[in-house]
Amino acid sequence: MGSMRQEDSGAIVIRPPLAGRIGSVFGTVLLGAACLTTVGGMAIFIASGEVAVVITLAVCSVVILGLFVYVLRDTRSKLGWRVTIGTDALELDLPAGRSPVHRLEPVHKKVRFDEIAAVETRLEAYPSFGMVNINRAYALLLKSGEVIILGEDRAQNTALAAAILTDAVGRILEHAGLKVRDRGMALGRGGFLCVLFTSAPPWDAPNLGEGQQAQLWRKAGMTGQISQGAALATLFGSRN
Repeated sequence: MGSMRQEDSGAIVIRPPLAGRIGSVFGTVLLGAACLTTVGGMAIFIASGEVAVVITLAVCSVVILGLFVYVLRDTRSKLGWRVTIGTDALELDLPAGRSPVHRLEPVHKKVRFDEIAAVETRLEAYPSFGMVNINRAYALLLKSGEVIILGEDRAQNTALAAAILTDAVGRILEHAGLKVRDRGMALGRGGFLCVLFTSAPPWDAPNLGEGQQAQLWRKAGMTGQISQGAALATLFGSRN
């Protein structure tokens, strides 16, 4: 469940959980420190002429820097994401980084309930190197035709799956008197490990067939198991 509080005016403010925000900041700091450490190591080994070590550290630095930028964007999004539910309108404060895949502009606006045509959701599958990451995205479809993507719950069908945004949307539906419209599952481009060179499908992309969806769900579950196994192997390896 996300962090929620009721103001004196009666408005309900929804934000990502405090623990998640703190954890994201901590992870960002750790990755930043790791990046600085590898760069510092490169400087030391350049001076000593260890070319092979320098090349290895350079590759590690690039990978860690990419992860740092990815996590930093996500952290800034969690710190800035906020939806205020009033008596007749939503006040949206949605950072650009609320999705790591969709290329979005920040949204800071008030939307009246009678301006909303529907609240829509869909699953988005991103294959990459035989693995699959599945997210559940939510959006407001306005009567003007504008689509405002609220964000997403990531890593579905894995141990890391969460329903933070799903809970937040449930609150919106309850107070706005709306129902959610399910658009099924769309296929995106996973790029490199679902971090680099990714591409989200357009919001009106067609729903995938049941057979293809079932296959993607299986691969997503396997991806989660592989990730857990790799994390455990790293943990036990570091103790030996």
